[in-house]
Amino acid sequence: MVTDHHETANERVLHSVPQAPYCLSQEHSGLSCLLTLPARAMLLRLHTARASGYPDLSMFRNCAVLMVTIFLVAFACFAVCSLPMSDALSSLPRDLSDTMLLFTHWSQIKIKLGLEGVTSSSPLEARMGLARRCTQELAVATAFGLANMDTHADMWGWDASDLEWETQLISSEFPPIYVLKLREDFDFSPVAVGFMGRRFVQTDSHGAVLYSHSMDPSQSWLRTTELSILNTAYVAEERLMVLSSSPVAVQRCLAAWEGDIESLDEDPFEAAAVEHLGAIDSAIALRGLGECIRFTPNLFLDCPVPEWC
Repeated sequence: MVTDHHETANERVLHSVPQAPYCLSQEHSGLSCLLTLPARAMLLRLHTARASGYPDLSMFRNCAVLMVTIFLVAFACFAVCSLPMSDALSSLPRDLSDTMLLFTHWSQIKIKLGLEGVTSSSPLEARMGLARRCTQELAVATAFGLANMDTHADMWGWDASDLEWETQLISSEFPPIYVLKLREDFDFSPVAVGFMGRRFVQTDSHGAVLYSHSMDPSQSWLRTTELSILNTAYVAEERLMVLSSSPVAVQRCLAAWEGDIESLDEDPFEAAAVEHLGAIDSAIALRGLGECIRFTPNLFLDCPVPEWC
């Protein structure tokens, strides 16, 4: 089922699309909440335009539908290449099921808040101001280590203020996976020194440097950040960090980034959804045939209570 809050009379046909695995809801409390939009819904949106009096060329309809579908999918895949959220998709494996993708465009948010100069080297007051405004004024979908903003930079050499964007992938197969894009002038050397000082094991994988540590609750530093820090890969050429408490999950993401396995940006539906959102500040995307059911009003819980009750 496909739903759209900006519906017109000619677009009500979208509600009857069978087996469409995506739905869309926008602009809730400063957060654009995406449940994705398929290319076939875009096709139906165009198709309903001929209700305004265009001739019915039914004999060419099947060919036209096929050609427009191919064009829309190809256009969506091309258009999202310049979007940060598309970069996030390219580093995440496609074959995971029942996934929830959370995205935050930090550099864009900082510009809108007038805090573009704030980084981990800024005074603590400035960094805490960023954290406070993001939690009180905005609804960012994902924020790595924001709860530890006061100490994260001192402990790990970076914090959320150093990111251009971040994404978090939640699935039934793995614990949370984070992909973080560091700012252009960020120096990763102190971060690497911190990992080695805590006895992380350094290896190479898919063109990235991987720092890994076993789960040890006795380590005090484990309570200063997310558990995903236990396996952190760094792709120097892209200033990209991939983190998860599962080493297998990190390896899968690196394989997707290298092109060894299919990534989410190869999913035409996901690409069409990202293109629809454009340069969004923050978004949540859910994939799966039953996701729209979660947002269906409950007959007993969501209906107004009669006055006689």
